[in-house]
Amino acid sequence: MHFLLRAGLFFLVIQNAQAGLPEISLRLLNSQHQVNIAERYESDVLLIVNTSAYCHHAQQFQGLQALYQRYRDKGFVVLAFPSRDFTSGETRNEQSLNDECRLKHDVTFPLFAVSHVSGANANALFQWLKEQGGSYPSTDFNKFLVSRNGRLVRSFRHDTRPDDVRLAVAIARELEGSGEKKEQ
Repeated sequence: MHFLLRAGLFFLVIQNAQAGLPEISLRLLNSQHQVNIAERYESDVLLIVNTSAYCHHAQQFQGLQALYQRYRDKGFVVLAFPSRDFTSGETRNEQSLNDECRLKHDVTFPLFAVSHVSGANANALFQWLKEQGGSYPSTDFNKFLVSRNGRLVRSFRHDTRPDDVRLAVAIARELEGSGEKKEQ
């Protein structure tokens, strides 16, 4: 909580009043299995990414996989959300999309069903990210770093590659528990 004095009046500002991940369930790609985000990932540091297997940023899958392998034993998970909001490639069937990500890009982190990530039709997780002070993605491969206590720490633009030192430092800080809320 922050108290502000302005023009002789006190204002109470509560940042991210509802701590913790949202109690929502989302379907995994090429599956009927629903994952409750809060239950499954409540103590993990998350990198939530809107993806497309068929855009010019798709090479970032390898870097995301490298981050996942490097930090997963410390409680880090990449969550990928394919979307049709910015490219039309995700219109292929889910089996083809799953194969593209798993076989071509060697992805082992969780892939969720194709959904909207921007605007009024955004899935509930991306709506939550927006409510936490983020913004809707404007193109594929925007990244949102979420702390173990379920707070949005920082967002990274699509052109921030997975091997960018700023991203690695932010992840390491969160895993060490010394991260602070930062906005970009």
